[in-house]
Amino acid sequence: MRHASVFVKLGGSFITDKRVRGSLDGARIAAAARAIRRALDAAARRGERIHLVLGHGAGSYGHILAKRYAAGDGIHPRHGWEGHYRIRESRTEMNALYIRHCNRGGLFPVTVSPFAVAEAQDGVVRRLDICNIAALLERGQIPVVHGDVILDAVRGFTIA
Repeated sequence: MRHASVFVKLGGSFITDKRVRGSLDGARIAAAARAIRRALDAAARRGERIHLVLGHGAGSYGHILAKRYAAGDGIHPRHGWEGHYRIRESRTEMNALYIRHCNRGGLFPVTVSPFAVAEAQDGVVRRLDICNIAALLERGQIPVVHGDVILDAVRGFTIA
């Protein structure tokens, strides 16, 4: 059996209107998921195994809030950790919708949140634990990763 590793990212501009907070094109996500499902099924019929990782951008669920709270700079002097909370809340909501639309397209992926597996130092990712991603792939599952806020040893948190 041949193996291939594939990463497919649906960018935030492709699945949202970055100018309109909370916009999401579920039909576009479901259509992409259907196309991916067909490709996976065709590969399986040929005796090929594809290790697929999905990713998606933040689009209107992250960029607007990240700018408002200057989240790339870390803890805001006026807003404190509120930006972290607001962005994580919005990203969690978007990811749940993304997963739901993937389900409609025949995919049943599992989210691996960057917040839980990555850490930065002064805006640079210094730790990224991929054990959960590797374990999911070995079990034939599809991990999903996305842009997020992560802890930062210098700034408190940052965007990754």
